[in-house]
Amino acid sequence: MPYVYAHPLKSSEAFVLVAIADPERRCELPDRLAIQADRYGFSVACVAFQPGATPVPPQGSHHSLAILVMDRPLDSSHETLLSSFLMRFSQVSVALAYPSGAEMLASRPAIERMKTGFGDLVNFLRPDRTECGWQIVSDQKIAENSVCDSVRIKYIPNRLRGPLHLSCREQSYFRHASDLFTRFHLYHRSASDGYFLLRRPEGFLITATKTYKDRFDPDRIAWVRAYQRQTNTLDYQGAHLPSSDAVEAAVVLQQVPDLGALLHFHASDRWTRNPAFAHLRLVPELPYGEPELGERLAEAIGARHSDGFLIMAEHGEVFWARQPQAEARIFAVLSEQIGQRHPWPWLTGLEGARSD
Repeated sequence: MPYVYAHPLKSSEAFVLVAIADPERRCELPDRLAIQADRYGFSVACVAFQPGATPVPPQGSHHSLAILVMDRPLDSSHETLLSSFLMRFSQVSVALAYPSGAEMLASRPAIERMKTGFGDLVNFLRPDRTECGWQIVSDQKIAENSVCDSVRIKYIPNRLRGPLHLSCREQSYFRHASDLFTRFHLYHRSASDGYFLLRRPEGFLITATKTYKDRFDPDRIAWVRAYQRQTNTLDYQGAHLPSSDAVEAAVVLQQVPDLGALLHFHASDRWTRNPAFAHLRLVPELPYGEPELGERLAEAIGARHSDGFLIMAEHGEVFWARQPQAEARIFAVLSEQIGQRHPWPWLTGLEGARSD
């Protein structure tokens, strides 16, 4: 049964195995992974990939991730390989490599078929670097994946006592975001990617980490009351841990005080990797879940005085809207981009909700 992230995983409970087909080529990767494991609290083991051998996670692991660094194109053997690892691991990520962008794109139908067949338990890491003419997955991306598909969060959670009640208006906001997310398939890898956020007078509401946003579940909304940057602590209420992106979201709301709503998607084909939107790639590639990303987001959003959206390189899209009526305004911006009109019942007479 997949881990639901009601509580943070301990180091002894989260295990990451990294099997490397060409250890000489990836000689710096083990050190990067060791740093990530020490910093964010999980156990990691790097081994040379051996065909036919499937290691076993240690006893006591609540969640186990296998990252297969194959560094070769997709072929017919990969489906059997992934099946064998999923018999022992909670989740599998795979890093392939291709001699050209055309061959990488040609493999996509087979990858999509496998993703569907494995039920969101396999993450095919998209190549993000070119090395000697080959499209490869960078060490940095593999290191980030070791966190985001294991312990997920980089902050220290401090759960506050007390129930979390959502008003009818707040529930309508999250339900409507979920409806649009589902109807227009505003994700690429998984429906658990991204977040929905709505500011409150104190703090903000945000979807919990690993929430499947193609269905509305009020139990998977968290109320972030405060973020202390010096200690990297996030105070929250709710049944599940806030989004792994809650840190950068908190920084944005602290630095742009009139922001009222944010929507973050991973709709790569539609926006992030679409050349028509290259001019909106306003935030450079940075690690997720860290204050520095929030600062760059706040800088880009703060420089624009209307509502709008932007792209974070190699990450995804952020839509934003200012107060008042932020929930209506943000859907106006989103609707403009997906070709819909009048998506929210309070849009009548609304002005100024236009993308930059």
